[in-house]
Amino acid sequence: PAADFYGNAITDGAAAGAVQEAASGEYYLDLSVNNSDWGSVAASPPPSEDGLVSGSLTITATPTVAGSSFDHWLVDGVKSEDTNNPLSYNVTANTTVQAVFSHVVTVNNLDDADGSASNVTLRYALTNAQDGDTIRFSGVTAGTSVIVLNAALPDITKSITIEGNGVTITPSASWSGNSMLRVDGSGSGITVNISRVHFKDRQKTWGYGAAIYVKRATLKLESCIFSGNQAGVGGAIYNDFGTLTVKGCTFYGNSALDAEGDGGGAILNFYGTAALTGNLFYGNTDSCGYPVVHNYGTVNSGGYNVIDVAFGTGTAQSGWTEGTGDKTISAMPVSLVTFRVISGNGAENVLTPLPSDYPAADFYGNAITNGAAAGAVQEAASGE
Repeated sequence: PAADFYGNAITDGAAAGAVQEAASGEYYLDLSVNNSDWGSVAASPPPSEDGLVSGSLTITATPTVAGSSFDHWLVDGVKSEDTNNPLSYNVTANTTVQAVFSHVVTVNNLDDADGSASNVTLRYALTNAQDGDTIRFSGVTAGTSVIVLNAALPDITKSITIEGNGVTITPSASWSGNSMLRVDGSGSGITVNISRVHFKDRQKTWGYGAAIYVKRATLKLESCIFSGNQAGVGGAIYNDFGTLTVKGCTFYGNSALDAEGDGGGAILNFYGTAALTGNLFYGNTDSCGYPVVHNYGTVNSGGYNVIDVAFGTGTAQSGWTEGTGDKTISAMPVSLVTFRVISGNGAENVLTPLPSDYPAADFYGNAITNGAAAGAVQEAASGE
């Protein structure tokens, strides 16, 4: 061609492409947000007509809906240590900057009802969940506040975080459904984080995972309690080709009734991956003889798990090979009312040193520090 897109003559030594004239001394800045429904981002001074910038800029992230707030910056895909908003940035190369917003949905009603935008129940929050949502309970008295379910909760199909703050979820006496909560990532793969929730007394004689069913998803549990749950297989949790991480949780009195050999009193790991750190397993039973974890996939110990059976992968054993700091106890380690640790029974002062990326708070909101107890509750039962 004799002329480029803008009509400039194309001569020997031309650039490839439709435009010859060079942009001088400037760099491309790619600005984006993680969710355009939650906020926007802009630079000052703004990019030129070529979309280029140079020198020092002020980049501002602006939340646009209730419940959203700026969380952090990603610069060239790496989380920045500079959390200031606006961000002062000197552009010296082509750069991508993403403003990452969080979106908190506050559950203010513990009824098991459909709810609304102003009357937010857990059922409403899950029904309307968007990727990246944090569902946070407010007005909860840890260990006392209860949601009584009349039916299974909506399937979780988005990557979300649930901060229970000590809420208990349990079924009504008349409910005959399946798992209380189902995490289903079979369509796209999702990551779900759940902390400080007590899943209690979902009892059935059939089916999979009385408390939680995980299907091809990543589920991370921290400072949760599972007690009195019963299913055909996976008394508390059924992990179906998923990635399960469990840290600082307590499993007591969960049971599996399957007589065909699957079982898993606390957890059935069905061709998934499970990583367990700092958990307490006590009084879980299985008619097939696998009282803690029945494993068809991979179970890794991050250490400091306390159990009431021998370690190993055979019947009447834990379901995984003993890791650093794992220990077996024989006496009742906790109160079965509050799940606080009973002194001298082996579950206290277990996590030394405290593993990295361990929960910061226990089920009741107490800080977890070096020398912590195994399980979901740090505070000891006093003088009894």
